Amino acid sequence: MPYRATYSLNIDWVGAGEGPMGGGLVGAGVTTTQGPSSGGSLPQGGRGGAQTLDLVNSSGGQNIVGSGTAGAMQASDVSGLVTLISNDLTTIITAAVPKLAGFATGGG
Repeated sequence: MPYRATYSLNIDWVGAGEGPMGGGLVGAGVTTTQGPSSGGSLPQGGRGGAQTLDLVNSSGGQNIVGSGTAGAMQASDVSGLVTLISNDLTTIITAAVPKLAGFATGGG
């Protein structure tokens, strides 16, 4: 097992009128990933608005043995690795859909 890919993904809820749609601003009193906002620019360079869901790879990440000498990774191995990561993220995000939907309704 010469290579293991681990990864994380943040999905941010940015409410109506906030972020790019609202001139990059957050309204006063909106709870951001850093806590209640007094109004102004979105934190973290545009992330956040109300809530952030942090997702990480499934246990152990994705393992791949390269097709080169001694298991060295080759360009041809990349699509296989990306497919493994994509399948894992699809499973993780699909399981998180109820929580993500709750961000929009206040139930997340």
